[in-house]
Amino acid sequence: MSQRCAVFRADASIVMGSGHVMRCLTLAEALAAEGWQCRFITRLHRGHLVDWVRSRGFDVHCLPPPPSEAVAQTLGGAQASDDLESACTHESWLGVAWQDDAEATLDHLRSTCGETGPDLLVVDHYALDERWERVLANGVGAILCIDDLSDRRHHCALLLDQNLGRRAQDYDNLVPDGCLRMVGARYALLREEFRRWRGLSIERRQSCGYPGAARILVNLGGADPDNITGCVLSALAIADIDGETYVDIVLGPASPWRRRVEEQAAALPCRAAVSVGVNDMAQRMQQADVAIGAAGATTWERCCLGLPALVVAIADNQRLFLDRMATRGIACVAELASLERDILAFFDGIRRDPGLLYRMSERAAAEVDGLGADRVVAELTRTLPAAGLPERA
Repeated sequence: MSQRCAVFRADASIVMGSGHVMRCLTLAEALAAEGWQCRFITRLHRGHLVDWVRSRGFDVHCLPPPPSEAVAQTLGGAQASDDLESACTHESWLGVAWQDDAEATLDHLRSTCGETGPDLLVVDHYALDERWERVLANGVGAILCIDDLSDRRHHCALLLDQNLGRRAQDYDNLVPDGCLRMVGARYALLREEFRRWRGLSIERRQSCGYPGAARILVNLGGADPDNITGCVLSALAIADIDGETYVDIVLGPASPWRRRVEEQAAALPCRAAVSVGVNDMAQRMQQADVAIGAAGATTWERCCLGLPALVVAIADNQRLFLDRMATRGIACVAELASLERDILAFFDGIRRDPGLLYRMSERAAAEVDGLGADRVVAELTRTLPAAGLPERA
């Protein structure tokens, strides 16, 4: 049997962040370990991750940079007005008209994979929906959509939504009959390193009994265009934390605020260091006692390692699952509008309730076991022929 091929269509940018590309990269690595050939198609937005994906051993086809932000907004609005019922809330994030993107993607697939196309096209983009997917459908074996929002229709054989508390029925009338729905945090796509560090991380937390937060990890995502990191450091500067506390600050390679963050870190009344574009995040999470971070893919990474967290609610589309995390005691939530007050209250709560971090750690670790990528690959292997993908000689 010939080698199977998967192509990933995902973007990263200052606005979108890095999470879509990073979780696709995790799935690509899991498929590659099973003998698949994987490659990426991405648009050259400001803050793209082309070099990072290539450094992981995958070919990347780059679509041209979008026009100016103002033009991109006009394009998104114009397309939305053509079809209000199926328009994407985040359509302007694509940077071009969806028809142009679909045509460019299909042309590339035909030129590299022939008329039959790749066995699998993985689409992870808030700006794409069933209209784009229908254009691509006849040029690929099957389509897997990765989504978080359940806010638009998809034309796909498989759908993955790794949100905590998400239910398969949330996609009723949004996907075709017979679409395989992989839904819930048990399918969270985590790199192998998190599974490798999980046992040691949980064991350390159980043995120490959580006397306090001696090491704080601060990571607000790959781009952090509004410098939420800086706002967090301003709050930590006046928080009642021990002078021996160590603050481990991690910025993404696309962060525009590095110099300002380094100045704030140097002024903290405790030890602190700033790192950029790290490749040892699992180990840093294992060493940390508590994290202050963004929602998204890193949420599941922290859960896998049992790392208690104060999660900053940055986007409205994160509200549902953040509320569920808070209700279940998996993490605490801070609001942007009251960030300083919420951070101070969080550390005050740790002092008043010595068992708080330990309880959060246990509940977080119980939600995500690090095997999500394996489950997705197993479902793909089992389901693809039934979803219309022919066996290849």
